Amino acid sequence: MNKIIIPIILIIILGVIGTLYAKVWDPLWSPFRTEPLKVIEEMQNKMLSLKTLHSETDFSIDIKNEKEFSLTETILTDQDNKDLKNPKSVSDLSLTITTNGMSLNFEGLYKTIGKTFYLKLTKIPALSFIEPQLEMFGINISEFKDQWIKLDQESFINWLKAYVEKMAGQELISQFEESISKQEELMDKLKEIFEGKKLYSLKKELPDEIIDGKKVYHYLTILNREEIKKMLSDLILMIDGYIPRAQKIEEPEKKIKEFEESFDEFFDKLGDIEIELLIDKKDLLLYQLKIEKEIDLSKFKEGEEGKVNIKFNMKFSEFNKSVEIKAPEISKPIEEILENIILKLFEYQRQQQMRQYQRAWEYQQQQQQQLMEEYRKMQEK
Repeated sequence: MNKIIIPIILIIILGVIGTLYAKVWDPLWSPFRTEPLKVIEEMQNKMLSLKTLHSETDFSIDIKNEKEFSLTETILTDQDNKDLKNPKSVSDLSLTITTNGMSLNFEGLYKTIGKTFYLKLTKIPALSFIEPQLEMFGINISEFKDQWIKLDQESFINWLKAYVEKMAGQELISQFEESISKQEELMDKLKEIFEGKKLYSLKKELPDEIIDGKKVYHYLTILNREEIKKMLSDLILMIDGYIPRAQKIEEPEKKIKEFEESFDEFFDKLGDIEIELLIDKKDLLLYQLKIEKEIDLSKFKEGEEGKVNIKFNMKFSEFNKSVEIKAPEISKPIEEILENIILKLFEYQRQQQMRQYQRAWEYQQQQQQQLMEEYRKMQEK
């Protein structure tokens, strides 16, 4: 009997080991299961190497205290990174802001082609609280609707440089050019600060799930407070090196220590920020990223009541699928729009001055007539 049972048991054990090794059955306790941090690291590398992808982002913030406020945003984006020197993207944006019973809805499209940015607003709400003031200056918000606005970085900087020279003179040009040069250097150093940072750590490995027919790893991570604190401290010191001497931080080491203490106090009240990662088990690409956080306002200010609910959900798909992104055939440079606004502001200022001159002249005429009338009455007496 044992001669029959033992081989059967061995076959079952080998079968179980085989299914675990091949990950046909991949429970959390499996000794062959890939380590979560290794999966996440591989996912990051694969996401960075993608040529194209599609993403759907939903973001909302809901504040409930004495006054209610909510903001919801949806962004649908296609990215094309085949040419790293000339990355492209196109996004469809919808933004809704609700406060005090009033709702404002914005919709639009934006594209990036290399260092050039395009924006088209397809829906602009009626802004009764600001439109009359803008119309006083001859500015009509509806003029910006349904047209592509182009912002080319190099062209805009050249226009800004010419405008500074025209309005402020040659003496400020060197300062302006130095400021632009420092901004470029600042961006390079910002990249150095952010690169290679472990901004989150694994909190828990959750059971695998099947979403849209895909088997996915499910991890719960939290923001790495210490890493973020160090990164922000480095950022403060870096920025301090680029501001005028008169505005520099006194006793920087002391200020950084005070900042870090305030940072710790803030995060103690805020609590952990959890990030859910869902990673496709087959290709190790990120399928979904979710954040949900409720903030109790009473922890931050004595006597304050209310909650803040934040939700962020981002899905990725269409990896390395064909996508065509082109610059709009017709667009209006932002420099042209700004020049038109500036001219209208100057015209408004000129008209205001003319009205002041007119009122002063009319007042002077009234005074002269009053004196003449008094003189005539004296003559009659």
